[in-house]
Parts: sequence; C-alpha cells; structure tokens
Amino acid sequence: MSWTEHPHDLSRSGQLLLCITGEGGTGKTQIPKALEAALCILGRKHEIILTAPTGAAADNLGGNTYHTSLGINLSYKAAVSTRVRRLWAGKTILVIDEMSMVDLKMLSVINNQCKVARSLPRSSPELFGGLPIVILMGDFFQFPPVRGPPLWKRPRYGVDEDAVGRLIWRRFDYVIILDEQMRQSEDPSFRGFLTRTRQAALTEDDVVRLNAKAIPSLTHPASEDSTVIVKLNAIRHPINRIRIENFARLRSQRIYVFPAIHTRTKSTGQVNLRLQAHDLLLQPDHSAQIPFPGLLLYTRDMPTVMLTNACTPLGQVNAELFDLDNVYTLCTRPPASVIFKPDRIPQMRFDHLPPSTMPIFPIERSIAVKGVSVRRKQVPICPAFCLTDYKIQGSTLSAAILDLKNGTTRRGQDSHRKFCSLYVQLSRLRSFQGLHLLEKITLDDLRFSPDPDLIMEMDRLRALEAKTLAAWA
Repeated sequence: MSWTEHPHDLSRSGQLLLCITGEGGTGKTQIPKALEAALCILGRKHEIILTAPTGAAADNLGGNTYHTSLGINLSYKAAVSTRVRRLWAGKTILVIDEMSMVDLKMLSVINNQCKVARSLPRSSPELFGGLPIVILMGDFFQFPPVRGPPLWKRPRYGVDEDAVGRLIWRRFDYVIILDEQMRQSEDPSFRGFLTRTRQAALTEDDVVRLNAKAIPSLTHPASEDSTVIVKLNAIRHPINRIRIENFARLRSQRIYVFPAIHTRTKSTGQVNLRLQAHDLLLQPDHSAQIPFPGLLLYTRDMPTVMLTNACTPLGQVNAELFDLDNVYTLCTRPPASVIFKPDRIPQMRFDHLPPSTMPIFPIERSIAVKGVSVRRKQVPICPAFCLTDYKIQGSTLSAAILDLKNGTTRRGQDSHRKFCSLYVQLSRLRSFQGLHLLEKITLDDLRFSPDPDLIMEMDRLRALEAKTLAAWA
C-alpha cells in the first residue's frame, strides 16, 4: 500500500504478482471480499477491481468480467474507451478469479489492456501497467478454457500471444495454496472421497457407495429438491421438460409457454431450405451461439437460470440462479418482463417494485437455424431443474443428481476435461447425503486423470509456496 503513498519512490514500487490456489471449497472467494472490506475501512475501496472470466464468477465476487472491465470482446479484440480509463483511475489491486478458465493468450491481452487503461504504451515493460498488486485465484483441477491452452500448458506453436502469456504467468512467483476444506467440513468421509477423486484414486468401494445413490426415475421424491447436473445440452433440455411438468403437477399449477419472436430471415450460405415455424420455435438455447430458447416454459416459483450476460452490474449474468417472482405477459409473445429475486439484494432499486426484486426484459440476438440467419427476441432465461457441468463451476449445492456415466461425447472432451467434469460435479456438494446419481456407473466411468503437465505445474507451485512462506515468515 505504501506504493500509492510514495509513487515516485522506486524503493517502494515493488510489484506483487500473487497466485492463490487450492481445491474447491477452501474459501478462495472470501479473500478478495476480505481485501475489499479492509480497503473500505481504510477509505480506499475504490483502489481494488475484481474480475473473472464469466459473468456468474464475477457476480459471485461482486465484480465484473475482465471483458467488461478492460473492453475486451470474446474474439480477444480490445479497445480502451473513456469509460475503461475512468474505471481504472486510482486502481492499485487487480483480482482475477477462476484462473483455470483463463488461457495464455487472454492473459497477454489482459496485460496489454491494463497498460493502455493506465495510459502506458503497449510496449511498456511494466506488467499489467505497473499495478502494485495483481492476484490470480482459482483451481487448475476445474474446467480449463474453452479455446486456448490453460496457464499450465505449453504455448501453441507459432502463437506469439500464447508465448507472452506463458512468460507472464511464470512471473507469478508468490504462491499460496489453501488446504483447509470449508465446504465439506462437516462430512470428513466425503472429504476423503473428494481427495481420492482429485488424486484419480477412486476404488470399487467408492463405486458401490455411489451406485447406492442412483435414482430410479426423474420423478423420484429424492430428486424433487435436487438440481440435475449433466454434460450435454442435448440431455439438459428433455430433463428440464420432465422436471417442470412434475413440479407443476405436484403443485396443481399451469405451465405457460412463451414463443420467441423471429424476424429478418436471411440465408448465410448455399442453402435452399424453407424454414418452418416449428424449426424456429423448437430450437432450444445452445451455449453462446443461441443464448435463449424458442419456447420459454414457465410455472410459478420454478428455479430459473440466466442464459447470457444481460446486465452484469445488476447481477443478470450467465448461469445466475434465482426464483421467478412474477411474469408480465403479452399474448403469443415473449413476456414483456419477468420479475426475479436475486441472491444479492441489488443496490439499484426500481420504482413500484419491492427492493429485493428487479425486472429482466427480452433481448434480441442473431442466431443461425439450418443455415439461415434469424433475429430472435426472447427473455434470456430457462428452467434450472437441470444444468450443465460448466454452469455450476464455482457454485455450492446442497443436493444434486450427477451425470457421471462416461457415455457421452463432446467436442474437445479429452481425458483431462472428463476428469474436470467428474471433479467439478462432485466437489460442488457439501456432503455425501445430498449426492444422487442419474444412473449407475462402473469404475471405468471414473478412470480419468488430470493432465501430466498439470501435475508438474502443481509441483512447481508447491515449491514456490514454500519459498513464499519462508519469505513472509
């Protein structure tokens, strides 16, 4: 902190590049919150900026995505606006959470954008624009980036930004590894099971114990308060349909169906197909390419999830879970708005609405259906009875039905990603009591290991932690 009080004293301008890691549930997310609270007491809360790769992770921190904070789009292209420069004025601490999902190229882009945001040339040797403290947090045993190589992987041949990102990552030579488990603190047996999962050392006894938790059907009473976690959207959609029907039937409620509005049809290639209404309406949401459904199903009090980042400052971010409070409708169209109750009470209040609620309005995006470009307008939400494994990273669940069967194929689904899916699904739970299986498994379904490069990287990080603790002793 003395750096900001003596900006021209070079003896006080040492930069701290810190990596904080540890398995899921060890309280990593509490550290930036504690930092922010301490700065608030000092009257310097404005000096810290909290970021993450995804909207849900950023909202969990009370921050923004680094895309928003630094003016970076999803194609890695960057431009620093006046808004970004104002945001970075006076900042001394940058926190980046969920570092497992940051790729080498993105770390290089973040470094350059920090320089520009702090009015330095991109050629400046100052890492991150000379910010006094930069903290990378997360767990490399969770999902890696969707596109480029993770920070622990070798750079791609011929990709200069990867090579630069690798050099920057290697400059984080202060390391802390958290090892006190908080999420599963009340279930030591489950904690040991997760340790074996992380070490790729599960046994036949573990399989027997897991199979005893398999549910006979999706309408089984054990599943009523449990979120179903699956690996593919193709499985998620029919399960959500079954669960919402059961949810409404048990409560004697109606299910309302809201069709999206589709306009401006235009061919994008050598395709001569006549697009039918059912082609559009039956096209569900699918990742970032199709961020909301053709048909929105709604019943009162259903669990709901945001499908895209609609408004990050208000917590309306991709994968945010909430309960719907009310729906305002226009016949045969998407809802005019939906009213929801976020987990965090928003600072902004809306006239004529209770302080704990806020509206979500329909948004419009271009999508491609059967080679045809279409504009779809819909509220970016869907039922959250079933979620994909990617959506739950960073979450804590009391009860869940897990999809651990290795019977699915997914692009880029190598052994390491299958290991990550297994570990992320299991480690979200607080105890074994809340764990259920979608179907029975064998030991072959669990025989996946972390990438050997990651094992070597963790050895390097443990050595750096020993040096860090010795230096700070």
